[in-house]
Amino acid sequence: MKKILISINNKNMIFSITSNQENKENLNNTNIIDTNNIIFTDDYIEKNFELISAFIKLIIVKNNINSCIIKDFEIATTVIDLIKNISEFDKLSFAPNKTIPHEVYEKLNEHCYIEEIECYNMAQYMFEDLNRKGYHVTLKSKVFFVSKFMYHDNLKTYSDLYYKKVLTINFKLDDVDLKEFEAFLKINNCLKVIEFKLYDKKSLENVLKILALYRKRNIKIYIYEKDKNIIPDIDYLHHLQKKYKDLRFKIIYSEKYKKENRIKQINLNILKAILLIVIITILGFFLINRKEEDQSKKVKEEVKKVKEEIITDETEEPKAEVQEEKKTPYVETAYNKKYSKVFSELKAINDETVGWLKVNGTNIDYPVVKHSDNSFYLSHDFNKNNNRYGWLFADYQSRITPLNQNTIIYGHDSGRVMFSGLYQTKNKRWYTNKNNQIITFNTENEEGQWQIFSIYSIDNTTDYLIIEFGTEKAFTDYINMVKGRSIYNFNVNVGPNDKILTLSTCFGNTQKLVVHAKKIN
Repeated sequence: MKKILISINNKNMIFSITSNQENKENLNNTNIIDTNNIIFTDDYIEKNFELISAFIKLIIVKNNINSCIIKDFEIATTVIDLIKNISEFDKLSFAPNKTIPHEVYEKLNEHCYIEEIECYNMAQYMFEDLNRKGYHVTLKSKVFFVSKFMYHDNLKTYSDLYYKKVLTINFKLDDVDLKEFEAFLKINNCLKVIEFKLYDKKSLENVLKILALYRKRNIKIYIYEKDKNIIPDIDYLHHLQKKYKDLRFKIIYSEKYKKENRIKQINLNILKAILLIVIITILGFFLINRKEEDQSKKVKEEVKKVKEEIITDETEEPKAEVQEEKKTPYVETAYNKKYSKVFSELKAINDETVGWLKVNGTNIDYPVVKHSDNSFYLSHDFNKNNNRYGWLFADYQSRITPLNQNTIIYGHDSGRVMFSGLYQTKNKRWYTNKNNQIITFNTENEEGQWQIFSIYSIDNTTDYLIIEFGTEKAFTDYINMVKGRSIYNFNVNVGPNDKILTLSTCFGNTQKLVVHAKKIN
């Protein structure tokens, strides 16, 4: 039998094992309970679970506590069960300098409200899975430095590698550094900027090759001019920019260089502008009125082209950290294209179009299709071309006019397109936002708003994939089942005459992520 001490320190609630003999077994006897320092046995907690959980919630509300610290893994699963439905806790820390056991990781997956997790270490698959599900995980264990690359960028822990946004390279990279850079890219999920504070042609070339090998896109490459060391390579850098189109280059010139070249640069710009004006004026005399508009457009394009060829004269250096980019990375034309929401135009592209789905607060804003089976659009895009990202499609058994009692829509979790955005629905900040709780699914014959009433992840099963229900009881039992799985109580009543919408995608290797909503107009 273990005695669990619950104490409060600096807005933290701390759980630890104690040998103290004092045991408060009567919560009604408030005269002897010190809420800053209380002990329960694990046996007593098991027998009075709901009572203890409610008691803990009263304490944390009274003391404005938002962080929990667990000092012993032996009691971790019990404590997580106690606090998993307490919304006031948003950070959970584990004190032991040990790797988190698998059973504790499984319990963390059941938690509804925790957003930040701090621990000494955990297995790589645990770390990546928890981050993918919306947790921010910080590891305290150190990575042993084997290269200057790791040392100079202060990459001490696995979480440092995972969350790093800005890399600074101010030395020549050797073979060991490049291998460590590759290892970094395999782990990192947030890189936005690489700063070459010391320009070295070979180091730059090797870094760009590795970025291309790992298909990294939209990363900004800042190259700093110092003592004119890059001036002879300006044309070569322009060549690299054309070669690596998925990356974005910027040259940061020193103040000394800008002062020395400002007048020369201004004169060059003026000369090019005057030359353009002369060319435009001469051409204008020989164009008929009908072609004047087209020529004006062409001139603007020429001006833009000349501006792009002029050496960038930056006045500010980029900040060390950059904001997360909201622009969805280019994947393929079918996914990058903004389709019209007019059904006649959509059907002209794909005659199997049946609707349009939009989920607020995510990237999901796509037309929906339906084929004669549920396999075709797993590997074909909206243009019916082979594509590993697939498309959003309704179950082949679905009836669109009128809609079935349950309309099911599937989609891959593919990079940052299709149903990848459904992962955001597991985040507390997302699902507690009232605007996000309304889904739009329109068909050709009717517009529809749908209110979310259940969100959950579950091991692979087909028990929620039911389109029609034979009886009211069967439908009511189904609603109770999926509501019981939800990570949050949306307080939405669903009656036997309601129509519902089900969104389903893969969640990790062995689970499904499911969102249910009912039609409200």
